[in-house]
Amino acid sequence: MTDEDFLSLCERLRRMGTAVTSDVLGEMGLRNQVLSSTIRPLGEPVVAGPAFCVRGERTDKPHRIAFEMDRQLSTDAIVVLATGEYQESAVIGGNIALSFRLHGAQAVVTDGGIRDGGEFAEAGLPVFCRFRSPLAPKGRWSYTEIGQAVTLPGQAGAAVTVRPGDILHGDGDGLVVVPREHLAQVVRDAEEVDRIENRIKQALRDGADREAAYADNPRFAHIRKPEPSR
Repeated sequence: MTDEDFLSLCERLRRMGTAVTSDVLGEMGLRNQVLSSTIRPLGEPVVAGPAFCVRGERTDKPHRIAFEMDRQLSTDAIVVLATGEYQESAVIGGNIALSFRLHGAQAVVTDGGIRDGGEFAEAGLPVFCRFRSPLAPKGRWSYTEIGQAVTLPGQAGAAVTVRPGDILHGDGDGLVVVPREHLAQVVRDAEEVDRIENRIKQALRDGADREAAYADNPRFAHIRKPEPSR
C-alpha cells in the first residue's frame, strides 16, 4: 500500500462514525478494539490516523525522549500516550500540544490526564483523555519509550494493544483501534454498511416496520472474517 493509498483510506474512515467501524471489526471477529469510555474527547472531534506510540511511567527523573518525541512525529499521526494507569497529575500540557501540532500531529490519545485544555483547542489539536488537572507531571511521571506497542484500557474489559502504525478512529462516541493490516477491508466494508444503514433509515421514514426493514437490508452479510495469520 502506498502512502497516498493509506492517507486516502484514513480520509474515507473519517467520513464514517466509530459505531460503524466497531460493528465491522466485530463482524470480522475482532471484538476487543474499542478503547474504554473513560477516555473521552474534549469537544466532538473526528479523527483517523496512524498511531505514534509513547509510553511513560511514574518516576522523579526526566527522560531524554521527552524532546525526541516531537522530532520523530510524522504528519497526521495520532500520538498515543500510555501512562501505565497513572492518575496523580496531568501527563501533557499546552506547550507539548502546540509542538506536537506544529510537527504534524493530528490528535492526542491518552489513558492519563491533560492540563491547559484550552491550549489544545487553540493549537487545533484534538485530545482524548481520562481527566484534566492543573498538576504538572514534573518529579512525578515521565515519558520513557517511543515507537513500541502499548496497551490501553478496553471497553470490553481486556486491554487493547495499539501498535505503531495501527489506525485510531475517534469521534464523540469514543475510540476504535483498527489493525493496519485490516484497514482496507474495514473501510470498504464500513462504507457498504453505511449505504445499507441509509436504505434502512429511508425505509423507516417511508413507513416500513423496523423488523421488516432490517430483514430486507441485511447489514453485515458482505463482511468476511480475515484469514488466520500463518
